[in-house]
Amino acid sequence: GRLEKLLVRSGLPVRMPSRLDVEDMIDRLKKDKKTVQGRVRFVLPEAIGRVTIAEDVPYQTLRDTLVSLQG
Repeated sequence: GRLEKLLVRSGLPVRMPSRLDVEDMIDRLKKDKKTVQGRVRFVLPEAIGRVTIAEDVPYQTLRDTLVSLQG
């Protein structure tokens, strides 16, 4: 909750857009600077000042997750 409040106060999004082109998002992730040798690296906040780095997330998992977030 605290992180969300900080993001909102900073004018940053905290929700996924209702309409999202999932394939376009996947294509953009493949070209992102955090993608190394075809593997997307995610830096995931756990708490203020603490993150986990997730690597080698299968693209199908990303696709499934993005589709499910559109609800």
